[in-house]
Amino acid sequence: MVDNIFKSYYQYCSMARLDDIDTELKEKIALRIKALRMSTGKIQSAFAIDAEKDRQTINRWEGGRGISIYSINKFCKDIGIELWEFFRYREFLNFPEKDSNKDIIPLKENQ
Repeated sequence: MVDNIFKSYYQYCSMARLDDIDTELKEKIALRIKALRMSTGKIQSAFAIDAEKDRQTINRWEGGRGISIYSINKFCKDIGIELWEFFRYREFLNFPEKDSNKDIIPLKENQ
């Protein structure tokens, strides 16, 4: 019992915590995936079969868990859109920037 408590606490402490902006982005990505999947007219299980995924994977993605940019790209290919089209959506427009990005200096052309 005590070992399980320490193990759970260790896992909790070692997980990266998302700030408010990242949490909002994660939720918007999940909602976008669900909306696009629903626009195909398929339920999760039917979509998963066509996309050669299991239903639990689609369920996790729509819940905002376990999706990478690579998975989003594959999802886009499965539904016939480009990756940029996934993010060209009113919920992603004017998304707040993190302050840390203001210090990034863009590369000059011909470098």
